[in-house]
Amino acid sequence: MGIRLIRKLPQRILDSVFSKLTIYQIMRLYHTADLDFESANERLRECCSQNRITNCHNLNNAEKIYRLILDKSSSFFPQNEPVLMTCNNFLQNLFLSKFTDLKTFNIEFIVTYGGMRDGIMEISIPSKSGDTGRIVVTIANDEKQFEDQETTKISLTLDVQKKDRRDTERRNAMFYDKKPDRLYCAQWKYDNTVDIHYMTPGQDQPVKVLSTPNTCVKLQSPHISVDQEHLFLIFSCQHDTYIMYYNAKTKECIWHEVNGHFQDMFQWANQLLIRTEDGLTHISADHTMLRSTWSTSISNSIRMTESVYAFHQNSYVSFAFIENGMFKIKKTMIYAGELAKLKRRCSSILTVKDGFGSNTYFFEVFNGNLVYDKISRRLVYDNASA
Repeated sequence: MGIRLIRKLPQRILDSVFSKLTIYQIMRLYHTADLDFESANERLRECCSQNRITNCHNLNNAEKIYRLILDKSSSFFPQNEPVLMTCNNFLQNLFLSKFTDLKTFNIEFIVTYGGMRDGIMEISIPSKSGDTGRIVVTIANDEKQFEDQETTKISLTLDVQKKDRRDTERRNAMFYDKKPDRLYCAQWKYDNTVDIHYMTPGQDQPVKVLSTPNTCVKLQSPHISVDQEHLFLIFSCQHDTYIMYYNAKTKECIWHEVNGHFQDMFQWANQLLIRTEDGLTHISADHTMLRSTWSTSISNSIRMTESVYAFHQNSYVSFAFIENGMFKIKKTMIYAGELAKLKRRCSSILTVKDGFGSNTYFFEVFNGNLVYDKISRRLVYDNASA
């Protein structure tokens, strides 16, 4: 009766219905009714893009997501899947490798415009001592203001030579800001300073941003993140994480410190959602100070997307995220006991696993709020009887 009624509804009514449903609820309608999903297609297309569903070219967006849900909810032994690689994820982890015998590293960035995807085109690290390593990286800029711009290149050479045999510190960090089309580079010098500059595609000379003192002796996990005039410099020293905020307009430079070794972060303008080994912290910068507006000490958290973190505390799962400049916490009714483990299945699917089995959920940030639906339940004895 319900399906027959839905099929008879005018398209404008269907459009209104779809605008109030979660993607998983739309998928349930797709499974039981032959409906026109065109009005919901933009959200479905965005979901496919976020989950990088690219290997099903003969399927429409609804069919792709339906297949994703079936695939991710059917495993008895769910494994963590890493956050999808982006250009800046790659840049942030580039120098974690041990370039033991290299003196210099040549990096060529090919900047494309108009909806292309990020991709690592070439990595060449010679084994011969003293040689120069080479990497070619494609950066995709989908900002509309640059959509008619032709592909350009940025080339730079970085000094990765160790000062002595005891030197194991990583001393370079890079970040590409799509909005002004700039590649930022931070270099920790042996004279206890940090130099930050940026390069623009098509220009050979770097532009200096600032040079700031660095008093950290044992530098670890240096990162840089930029959103137009807002720049954050993050690194760990001993057991704490140090954060520098720099405003390119006001020239204000402020430092802050949080507990725990740095793991990863997400920036929105003058806000930072940072994860350390001790927990999650939301940091906001104003004209005079960096302040922690929220923090939680947790041992089990996972990054689901670029801007969404999941964690469990007080026996339930919560989400921390930044949406359209607003920092939000979503407390759910998803039970997760002390021994529960969170497993990232993909950007939209989370599994909570404990000693009795696993529950899998589909979530999305929709109309400024994080919503979720339970899509499967697997018990331990299900596998024993299979």
